Amino acid sequence: MLLYFIKGWLRFFDYKGNATRKEFLSFVLLNTLIIILLDNVFFIDKKIITITFTLIYFIPLTALVVRRLHNLKKSGIYIFIILVPFGNLYLIYLLFKKNRKK
Repeated sequence: MLLYFIKGWLRFFDYKGNATRKEFLSFVLLNTLIIILLDNVFFIDKKIITITFTLIYFIPLTALVVRRLHNLKKSGIYIFIILVPFGNLYLIYLLFKKNRKK
């Protein structure tokens, strides 16, 4: 799980290739835990620290979502489905969907 977390951060700007569901879930889960810890542990300017980390986290998350969509045989442009009403629900469905057997 930690390996997938590190792999997600190392492939910061890599929008090519694939990402497995386990890689996606590990990355999101561990970063969510970090955000929760940052918000609850630091007492000095905790909002600034949390917002800064969240903004930095947005770039590798976007790359990971695009790679996850590639793994599902979808174009990376599907990430813009969130602009359509209830499109975010469909995107979440795709991200958590199991891969079809070949």
